[in-house]
Amino acid sequence: MFVVVFAFLPTGAEGFATVVRMARLLRLLKLIRAVPQLQIIIFSLMQGMVSIVYVAILMTVILYVYGIAGVHLYRENDPFHFKNLARAFVTLFRMSMMEDWKPVVAIAISGCGVDGYNNDDGGATYADITSSDPDDPLCTRSQGQGFLAMLYFFSFILFSALVLVSVFVGIIVTGMQDATERIRVETERRKRTNLTKKYFALTDEEVTAMSKMFGVLDADGDQEIVISELHRAMDGLQVRHMPGFLHKAIAVFSEEGKDDLDEADFLLLVMLCKRAMEVELKGGAELTQRLPSHNSFQIAALMKSMGSDRETAKSGKGDFSSSRSMIKFEKRLTGFMGTWSSVLTI
Repeated sequence: MFVVVFAFLPTGAEGFATVVRMARLLRLLKLIRAVPQLQIIIFSLMQGMVSIVYVAILMTVILYVYGIAGVHLYRENDPFHFKNLARAFVTLFRMSMMEDWKPVVAIAISGCGVDGYNNDDGGATYADITSSDPDDPLCTRSQGQGFLAMLYFFSFILFSALVLVSVFVGIIVTGMQDATERIRVETERRKRTNLTKKYFALTDEEVTAMSKMFGVLDADGDQEIVISELHRAMDGLQVRHMPGFLHKAIAVFSEEGKDDLDEADFLLLVMLCKRAMEVELKGGAELTQRLPSHNSFQIAALMKSMGSDRETAKSGKGDFSSSRSMIKFEKRLTGFMGTWSSVLTI
């Protein structure tokens, strides 16, 4: 295909300039990003490409098997459609699209030497159908095969025109549904991320850093972190946490019973933890100054400081080493999350 297109490209300096100017047409591809419906179509085709390839392979195998059988059965009775494998391929492919299948089936059942009323006409009707020269007739041996022909074409149309085409359409429809849901989820996630960014006055660099941190914790790459995975990561980093804390925290701003976090939820959880800790530790200036910025594993450092800062614990300020202080921190965090929930409803 590309060789044929390249052969028609103009040559010479003027021709090359023409090709470069024609390349500007690629700017129209920007419409894909501007029109969501085009994105759905493109994503659905890309998502179903593997399945489409497998269906095409299966279709090719069926055409090959039925093509060989058709050549052996009908090349003498119907040489126009089944003289060789190439013609059989074209004939069967058109039949799979339900195009001009009636005369092919009628010729195979009754023979090429009869008309539509099953009267012997010496191949005149066949010559008219195939637009062949009456002086050089193609129909030399009329061999109607009745039930065998009906079985052959019925099974082929059943598998190709009905089953495989329906499977192909189903793949496209399913892909479009999945792409629609994917774009909806991504759009909703971006809105929540932008709302968090605006509410907490975050910079692009901070949001990017948190996104990278989320990618590190998302070991399976499914764009979601299950709470159990986050617990394992915190245990691996020796981050102290109370049982059920994350479940209670997430339940405030998310769906009840939700057990996973997407990137927007993760960003919101980290910022709410940081805001609650800053308020709770406002009396401990020394510890507040040493709170990390939004870099890698910020939530680990923030939550670890609840139980690992011995000097602050001794001073009586910002003591998060006891269960009472941990519960107090949870209440503070829950209060901020309740405020955030009211912001979302505005």
